[in-house]
Amino acid sequence: GFKDPQRARSILQNMANGLEDKPFTRDTAQRFIRVAPVLIQDLAEEGDPDIILDRLYGMLQAVPAPAGMYSLLESYPGLSSRLTVLAANSPWLCEMITRDISLLDLVGSPQLTARASSREELESELKMLLSAAVPDAAPYRLKLGEMLKVAVRELVYGISVMDVGDELTQLGEVILDYVLQQSMREVAARFGSRSDTFAVLALGKFGGREMGYASDLDLIFVYEDTDQHADTAAVEYYAAVSAGVIRCLKEPTRWGRLYDVDARLRPDGNKGILAVSRDRLIGYYRQEAQMWERLALMKVRPVASDAAFGESLAGTLREIAFGWNMTRDDVAHIETLRDKLTGNAAAGDLK
Repeated sequence: GFKDPQRARSILQNMANGLEDKPFTRDTAQRFIRVAPVLIQDLAEEGDPDIILDRLYGMLQAVPAPAGMYSLLESYPGLSSRLTVLAANSPWLCEMITRDISLLDLVGSPQLTARASSREELESELKMLLSAAVPDAAPYRLKLGEMLKVAVRELVYGISVMDVGDELTQLGEVILDYVLQQSMREVAARFGSRSDTFAVLALGKFGGREMGYASDLDLIFVYEDTDQHADTAAVEYYAAVSAGVIRCLKEPTRWGRLYDVDARLRPDGNKGILAVSRDRLIGYYRQEAQMWERLALMKVRPVASDAAFGESLAGTLREIAFGWNMTRDDVAHIETLRDKLTGNAAAGDLK
């Protein structure tokens, strides 16, 4: 099935023996020889074995100890087939494994991938990772592992796009909650504590439980100023909390980045303050918001901090989203917006 058998043979020889200036040990070569027949057969059963072999070889070149990778392929029946399926569908998944080769354990284990993770399991896994030698890496390792698990479940087990959205959204909620608690502690250490109610609302794909592997988080940070005795004003305090959350989620690190964050749907967009009061939020959407902003509220959902306060807010915002009388002019305006987006989109842009 290879279009260029000689090139494939050369790559396989390099996978066994290494490069001339960096040869592998005899033991590594022997391990590869034992797994090669199954690997080649799995490659041949995919649509384009030349491209998949290139991706696997690229992954191997980034691995510090190829012998360990070959040992895993030998130890886990079916790992070779799963790995070729992942490589056939996504170079991005290959890069993910390259960053942390221990993720191959997850790929090869049916016990770990056959069913969805519960929120409690994700929180427990995060807690365990936080107790490791490098606790700062914990949320990044959790995200990589769970996203890879969901990808295996989609490509190998055939779970639905709805299940993918649910599982990736749950992962986003767990990481957001961890980052928020961390930011809250940092701000309290700087300014003292406040006893107001505070909530984070989700919109877009995060709000609709429709997240994909590269989705960002559409967030609104809302507080209700009830603490009359605090030293720091509520607007300053919760702006600092919100900024800490966004920075931690977006900031590139040596372990990658957690999520891009879009907070532009807050009142006044990029010109507005990061955290808004309850009254300002509701007043803005009732009296000032443009139509597309009101439409975005249809997916509003509380995702972190005070659940009762968040749900009360979300209920009011949903009434605003669904409760206003849409005119023919409104419909025409929506069509114009959609046509403009379509006209500016690249060819093949499904969204």
